Amino acid sequence: MQVQILESKEVIYPNTGRHVYAVMQCGKVKMSVSINSKYVQAVVHNSSNAAWKGFGKFYRDFDEAINNYRSAEAKAMLNTVRAIWSNGVPA
Repeated sequence: MQVQILESKEVIYPNTGRHVYAVMQCGKVKMSVSINSKYVQAVVHNSSNAAWKGFGKFYRDFDEAINNYRSAEAKAMLNTVRAIWSNGVPA
């Protein structure tokens, strides 16, 4: 499964620490993921998100986020961001 990273950045804030943000696409599914030391925020860009302008869902860790999604595309994108986060790869 091919995950295309459309945008990514990593910032270290003085008060909250390391923060990674990525926008990815896998097949027809587009997702934004934001991570810091306290939570993982995931937003799937679909018609529901467009209509309600939601902020996505917040999870305590990657395992909880991955277990919440059924689609292989969403899981692949979350695993991609997990690799960036755990390897400390500059975005």
